[in-house]
Amino acid sequence: MRSSLAVILCAIGLAAQTQSTARDTLIVPGVRVGPVNRLSTEASLLRELGSAAVVADIETGEGNVERGLLLYNDDPARRLAVVFNNEMPPHAGFVFICYPARVEKRKCDWKTADGIGMGTTLLELERLNRRPFTMVAWGSDVGGNVVSYEGGKLDLRNPAAELWLTLYADPGIKLSSQEHDSVNGRERDIPSSAPALRKLNPRVSDLRFVFAR
Repeated sequence: MRSSLAVILCAIGLAAQTQSTARDTLIVPGVRVGPVNRLSTEASLLRELGSAAVVADIETGEGNVERGLLLYNDDPARRLAVVFNNEMPPHAGFVFICYPARVEKRKCDWKTADGIGMGTTLLELERLNRRPFTMVAWGSDVGGNVVSYEGGKLDLRNPAAELWLTLYADPGIKLSSQEHDSVNGRERDIPSSAPALRKLNPRVSDLRFVFAR
C-alpha cells in the first residue's frame, strides 16, 4: 500500500514539474530551457506540449537545415527551435532561443536566474561576472561569440560551453579606424575590457543552449 502511494505521489510530482517548466521562461545552463532538458526527445516534447510543439525544418547556420521542433511558434517572445542529436533515440542537442536570432528590437522572455537574456549588455555581463570576459572579434562566422568568462562568477552558473551568447553592436555608434580594426577583422579573441568594446557596449542578440553529450 505504501509503495503504491509513493508511486502515485511521484507521478503527481513529475506531472506538476512538467506543467511548471512548460509555463516558465527560465534558462538553467547545463540543465534545461523551459520544458526542454537533456532527456527530451521529439516524442516526449510533442506529448507534453501538444499543439505548442510542431515538427519543422530549422535553419542551423551556414545554409544548413535540420529537422527539429518549433515550440511556442505563435509567440515570438517564447519561441524555441530544438534540434536533436544523433543518439538512439535522438535527444535534444541544441536549442535556438527566440528563433530566428537577430530580429531587431524583438521582445524575448527567456532569461537565466541571473537575468541574462536578449539585450543584456557587455557591461552588464562584466558586472555579473565580476571581471572581464573574452569574446571573438567580429568579421567571421563566430564573431561576437563569448568564449570564456575567465574564471569569473558566470563560469560556474552560465558556462560559455553550455549557453552560447553572441554580442552585436549598435551600427549607429561611430568608431575611429583604429577602434574599428581593434574589434573587427581576422578571427581572434579579445577581452571585453578593450576600449572600443566598452564604447560600443554591445548587446546579446543571439542565444543558443547546448546540451553536453
